[in-house]
Amino acid sequence: MNILLTTIVSLVVFFIATKDVHAQVPDNCDEIILRTLIKELPATEITSLICDDKIYISLNELFGFIKVKYDFLGADKTLMEGFYLETENTYSIDTQSNLIIYNDRRYDLAETDLITTTNNLYIRLPILDRVFKFNSSFSFRSLTISMISAEELPVMKEARVLERRLNITRLT
Repeated sequence: MNILLTTIVSLVVFFIATKDVHAQVPDNCDEIILRTLIKELPATEITSLICDDKIYISLNELFGFIKVKYDFLGADKTLMEGFYLETENTYSIDTQSNLIIYNDRRYDLAETDLITTTNNLYIRLPILDRVFKFNSSFSFRSLTISMISAEELPVMKEARVLERRLNITRLT
């Protein structure tokens, strides 16, 4: 009897939790994992959304991979702040106001340019390119996002410094 009750309660909790997570992704969107290729970095997989013909990438997952500083503010995670590449290059992404401020430059966005879920802040690829100086393309055939950054990313800088340290260690 206890096993049956535990199983029923577990299933109810699972279905309620699953419903809440999926309810936040718009009906016209599919959440998928896309292979992401950034020039000079190993391939990674990043959660993304395909909504009609628009591609959104999880900004917090991308920033985590390339080691860009970010913090979500507030319990509802409607504000993301941090710095991009250098500490003086601050940015703020306000999902309620559909606004990005980066280096004191204001980017007013359409309501459809950002999508927030419990775990992710998704941004449309063209907006990411425009604000953070990427050149991105998406292949439906291979479900791959290819990206080139106009600037050296923190993860690249970190790898370069590590390589130099290893070379110095080999020489000594």
